Amino acid sequence: MHVSTIRRGTRKFTRGFLFRQCIAGVIPRWLSMPADRFKTEFDPNCAVISPSKIWLGNVDPEKFFCSAPESVEHELHQYIKKQVPSLTHRTLDNNQADTSLLSETSAFLRDIESSYLVNGPGAAIFQPIKGLESILEIRLLALTLSQLMGDCLKQNSSGERSILVFDRDATRRMVDGQRYHQSHEGGSLHTDNVNIPECWEFMLLTCLQPAMIGGENILVSAVSVFEYFQKHDPDVLLTLAKDFWWEYRGFSDGFFRAPILFYNRSGEPCFRWLREYMESAHHRLAQPFTPEQQHALDSLTNITLDPHFQFHYSFRKGQILFANDLQLFHGRTAFRDAQAASSDYDFSHPVNRLMQRNWVQTTSSFRGINQSKFCVPTTEEIAGLHEDPESLL
Repeated sequence: MHVSTIRRGTRKFTRGFLFRQCIAGVIPRWLSMPADRFKTEFDPNCAVISPSKIWLGNVDPEKFFCSAPESVEHELHQYIKKQVPSLTHRTLDNNQADTSLLSETSAFLRDIESSYLVNGPGAAIFQPIKGLESILEIRLLALTLSQLMGDCLKQNSSGERSILVFDRDATRRMVDGQRYHQSHEGGSLHTDNVNIPECWEFMLLTCLQPAMIGGENILVSAVSVFEYFQKHDPDVLLTLAKDFWWEYRGFSDGFFRAPILFYNRSGEPCFRWLREYMESAHHRLAQPFTPEQQHALDSLTNITLDPHFQFHYSFRKGQILFANDLQLFHGRTAFRDAQAASSDYDFSHPVNRLMQRNWVQTTSSFRGINQSKFCVPTTEEIAGLHEDPESLL
């Protein structure tokens, strides 16, 4: 849905308003849109392919590495050291960065957006800031960088902006309803922007503590995957560009419809992809996949799991992955921790794998660049699926 405003009566609803409503799990009934509204012809041959985003598993890691210049390191070190004494892990998320004290860092981040995330490989691996070594310091660093880039978004119904990624329960799996960031499972290559309709731009994933065994991060260029299917099986792309069901996992029990594949504002391919979440939505709605859909899903899964496309990297404590989320599949290998899984992370003895995730809707000129089409059916339309399974396909 690529609109600047929607009017109903005398009220004016901005895209930001709709986004906040979706985040809150509040879906106005009038936002329901018929399926035909967004049906446009998708042509796999019309994609804009950026050579900088074509890379495979044997890519040189230096392609992604970026370090802060001395002036930025000094600015961040001073700022974080001054802020940390007044914060705890519980209060961290409420802290708001003071942009007036971080002008050098703000300019540096705009360069990362342009040179790495939008016009580069789609990812950057930011090197640790010297002198920031505690988990709380590194967490605040990642949150601060996110806030300087734009709006650091809520990621669940509790309003958390800095999500800790660690294994909470070794007995639960994603097929049982467990969210990916709460498990120890590997192999599920995905993008993050799958459980709210509107598209934000960037994700930061920060290493706070590596796993005892495993937990290696995996990156796959979505543009390289698109190019492969463009050459070898374009029918898969045509199927992926049609609507699928998604759930507001973590936000509400609702559903929305959106394609897996679409073109962004620049004509580049983007993917919305976390297969387990989408399969759960289709299962809950009793909407089985067609043979064509099943083939397309299996094909996309197989390519993202192909070692030829996978770049593996073991992140060190303090390193931060910056990602153009919808153009970068990411995942990890399964891991084993030193201690038993727990619902609360033991910061007093931090030996288990721990990452922090932040979602960013940028305030730069790239805001909205990855917007896609979507629709939010009403409760009545959802209920009607069981009476007329073809009604919203």
